Amino acid sequence: MSTLQFKGKNIIRYHHLAVSFHTLDEVPELHFQPEKVFYISLQVFKD
Repeated sequence: MSTLQFKGKNIIRYHHLAVSFHTLDEVPELHFQPEKVFYISLQVFKD
């Protein structure tokens, strides 16, 4: 049975161990704020 060998195979295999783990923190300023939305009507014309 043939196997695929390429440069960097170990890097791809162990990538999850090299990347540091951190949690995602919420930023209240970036939450959706409907009062600040500028509504644009989109009209699509079909030929």
